[in-house]
Order: sequence, then C-alpha cells, then structure tokens
Amino acid sequence: MEKIFIYLHNDMTDLSLIERYMGFYHKFFASSLDPSYSYVLDLYIDNFLAGQAIIYYIRGGLRGVGVVYYVVVDERFRGRGLGKILVSSAEQIFEDLNLDFSIATASIDNVVSHRMFKSLSYDEEDLERISRICSHQIQEMILKLSCGYEDDLLFYKDLRRPAYENNIKSLCKTINQLDKDVVERHWLRSCY
Repeated sequence: MEKIFIYLHNDMTDLSLIERYMGFYHKFFASSLDPSYSYVLDLYIDNFLAGQAIIYYIRGGLRGVGVVYYVVVDERFRGRGLGKILVSSAEQIFEDLNLDFSIATASIDNVVSHRMFKSLSYDEEDLERISRICSHQIQEMILKLSCGYEDDLLFYKDLRRPAYENNIKSLCKTINQLDKDVVERHWLRSCY
C-alpha cells in the first residue's frame, strides 16, 4: 500500500517539478512569490515527490482570494487524481485562512486543467468576458492577482457557499474589495 502525504511549506527554492514540467521561467515566477502569503504543497508517494502545487492568497480587509498558481504531477503518476488532491488541499488551506474564493487560470487548450477544475465544482468564465460582466478594472485586477495574462479561462469557487451558488458577480465584488495596492505590488513582484 502506497503512503501519500503532503508537505506544506513556504520555501520557494526547491521547485524541481515546476521547473521540469513548466520550465525555468515558470519556476522563476513561482520562486518570486512573497513567502509570507504563499505556499508550496509537495505531494509524496512513499518517499518520491510525485506532485507539486504553488498557491498564494491576497487579502483586503475581511475579504480574501486564494490563487492556485501551479499544479504539476510527475508524468509517471498522472491519471491517479493527484492534481485533485493538491487542489483540494489548497482549498482547505484557503478555508482555514478564511478566504472567500479559490481561483485559477488556464489556457483554453489545457484540457486536463479544465477537466480537473470542473470536476472539483469550479465555475469557469472567459477572462475576456469579465470586463463586460463586471468592469474592465475588475478584469485587470483578476489578471494581476492571478498572473493570468497568458491564459484564457478563469476557474473560480466560492468557499463560503455550496458549489451550485457560485456567482461571478460575487467574485467580482470580493475582488473589488481587495487592497488594490497589495494586488499591484504582488503583480509587479511576481508576475511582471
């Protein structure tokens, strides 16, 4: 019987799976996150690093949003639900931090991410449509908050309500209440 466990830490120096599967630049962006509001989730099967996720959060007063930035599973272990375990673990951390939403972005052709987030009850919205639904300012904040400028889709989940009550306008309201200076500093430090 395999032993699966997740090691949670905020040491952004060993991102070996991120670098191997996403490349040096993605590792660089992930390693530039401020460790005071970001985490690495290392998923081990027995003593082998089989998956890695990078998550962070931004607060604004009583509101907050958690971002699932990267999720990578070693190719030898794919198709076993390990990505879902990492995202579910991230959600639990976000709930423990009393955050309102969990979000992630992906390109439209990333079918694996699309399936994974949909199976975990995330709603999806085209990033271009957010300016029409809420405002251009909210769309820009979401892009800066998520470092999602290269992506097409936003996945979001309201952590306060059942999945069937996910609402993009509620997310936009929460985003609007975040500290814009904090989002801007995050973007300049980690995404730009």
